[in-house]
Amino acid sequence: MAVNGNGVAPESGAGNKPTSGSDRRPRRLVLLGAGEDSEVRQVLAEYPAGGIKGSQLHAELQRQAADHPGALVAVEWQGPLGWTRFLWCRRN
Repeated sequence: MAVNGNGVAPESGAGNKPTSGSDRRPRRLVLLGAGEDSEVRQVLAEYPAGGIKGSQLHAELQRQAADHPGALVAVEWQGPLGWTRFLWCRRN
C-alpha cells in the first residue's frame, strides 16, 4: 500500500473519495535534542490540519534552522500513532 504526501494511506474501493488539501494532518516544527531520532527539546510552531502549504512549511523549517544554528530542527505530522518525524534541517 502506498502512502501519499499527507502521511495517510489512501483507501481503495467504491465510495471512497480522494484526500484533499483540507484533509491534511496537523504539523509541527520541533527543536531536537541531538540526532534525527532524538527527543523533542522544544516545539517551535504548530499548524492545524490543512493550516500550512508544503512550500511554506519548507521555508519555515529553513528559517527556524537558521535561527537555531548548529541545532537540528524537524517537521512532524500527527498520525494515528502519534507524531511522526519526516523532514529535518541543520544550519551552521
